[in-house]
Amino acid sequence: MKSVALRLFALLLSLLLCLPLFACGSDPVPPETPDEPPEETPEDTPNTSVDPNAPHEIKVNWHFGYVASATHANSPNTLVENGDRYSYTDVFTVPKAGTTITFTDDNSNSGSDYRYASASAYVVSSWKQENGEWVLDLNGANVAGSNGTLESLVEAEKQGDAVLYAYTTYSDNEQLRLCFRSGQKTNHTPAAYPVITATYTGAPGTAAEQIELGRWFEASKAAHYDTRLEGLTVNALGDSYFAGSGLPAEQIWLNLLARKYGMEMNNYGIGGSTVTYGGGNPMCVRYTGMKNNDPDIVILEGGRNDYNWQFPIGDLDSSDIETYCGAWNVLIDGIQQKYPDAMIVMISPWNFPDEGKAVTREQYAAAMSAVAAAQGIYFIDASITADTGVDMGSSQFRRKYCKNPNDVSHLNAEGMKLVMPNFEKLILACYVDFLEKSES
Repeated sequence: MKSVALRLFALLLSLLLCLPLFACGSDPVPPETPDEPPEETPEDTPNTSVDPNAPHEIKVNWHFGYVASATHANSPNTLVENGDRYSYTDVFTVPKAGTTITFTDDNSNSGSDYRYASASAYVVSSWKQENGEWVLDLNGANVAGSNGTLESLVEAEKQGDAVLYAYTTYSDNEQLRLCFRSGQKTNHTPAAYPVITATYTGAPGTAAEQIELGRWFEASKAAHYDTRLEGLTVNALGDSYFAGSGLPAEQIWLNLLARKYGMEMNNYGIGGSTVTYGGGNPMCVRYTGMKNNDPDIVILEGGRNDYNWQFPIGDLDSSDIETYCGAWNVLIDGIQQKYPDAMIVMISPWNFPDEGKAVTREQYAAAMSAVAAAQGIYFIDASITADTGVDMGSSQFRRKYCKNPNDVSHLNAEGMKLVMPNFEKLILACYVDFLEKSES
C-alpha cells in the first residue's frame, strides 16, 4: 500500500510540474479591452447654438446685362448680355421652399444712375437646363421690376435712395437669377455688388399663383394641343368678358389661350362696352382703332351690356348703328374690309339669369346668331353650358367660379381656367373648317 501511495504522489507531482511547460512556448496575451474614443476637438463638436435657418449669404458672380421680361419691346424673355446699366447673376439653387432671398439696389453705387429696374427686366427669373444649357423657365417665377414704385411683387421697401428687394421661394430647389439696374456700362463697373441673403422664413411663396399657373399650362398642354393654333395672330374685340373685370391680364382666358400656343393676342376688351351706338365705348365705332395688322383670327364678343341698355334689336339687314342688328352689321362689314383674310368668329355672352326686361337675353342671342348666319361668319353660342361649362344660374357655380357669389357675369381666375379649354376647342373647330374651305 505504501508503494502505491508513493507512486500516486509522484504522478500528481509530475503533472503539477508540467503545467508551466505548456505555457512557456508563447508570449502571454492580454485581455481585450474596447478602444478609447479619440478626444473631440472643437471643430468636431456639433455647435448646437447655430440656427440652421439663420440668414446666410449666397455667393454669386455678377455679369453685365439683364434678363428681359415679357414686356420688353425688342427681346422679350431673353438673357441680354452687355445690356446697358444692368447686372445679373449666375443661376443659383435655393434648396428649401419658404426661403426669403433679399438684396438691396443701392443707387449710391450706381455711377450716378439713380433709377431702379423697370418692368422690362425680370428682377427675379427662373431657369432650367435644356440640352446642357440654361434657358428661361416661363412656367416658373419671373417677376419684373417697376422703376422703384413698389408695385413689383418682389419689392419690399424703400430705404432712402435704395430699394430692398425680397423674394420668397414657392418650391424646393428653385433655380434663380437676380437682376438689377446697377449702372454698369462698358466704361463703368460698380465698385461693389449687392450682398444676397437667404433666410428660411416658411412664408408663402411670392410667386405662388404664377407658378401654379405654369403647372396648369403644362397639364393643359398634356391634355390637348393642336399645332394648327401655334403662333397665330388674334385680334379680339369685346366687353368686360374680354377685359377681365379687374383680373390680371394673364388670367383672362384669351391670354391663357395665347400663352399656351405662343399667339400674338391683341385684346381690345373694355368693361361696359356695347355693340350698339349710344352705350359705352360702342364697338361699332371703336373697331376702327384696332391694329392695321394681318390677323389670322378676329374674335368679336358682345351683347351683355346691350341687354342692360335694352337697345332695340332692329331689322336683320339694317345698318342703323342705334339698333343691335344694325350695329353688328356695320361692325362686321368694317372688320371684313379691314381684315379680308382673317377668320371672323362671333361669341355670344354666356348664360345669365334674365331680369324680366322687355327684350330677353335669348332674343339678343338669337339676333346675334342670325346676323352671323347672314354675314357668313362663324358663331359660338357661349350660353350653352354643355359647350362652355358656364352656368350662371347655379349658385354653386358662382361661388366657385365667379368674382363673387352674386356676380352673374364675371368669372374669377378659376372660372377663366375652366372655360379656356372649352373655347380653345370651339375656336379650333371653326378654324379647321376655315382652313379647309380656304384650301378648296
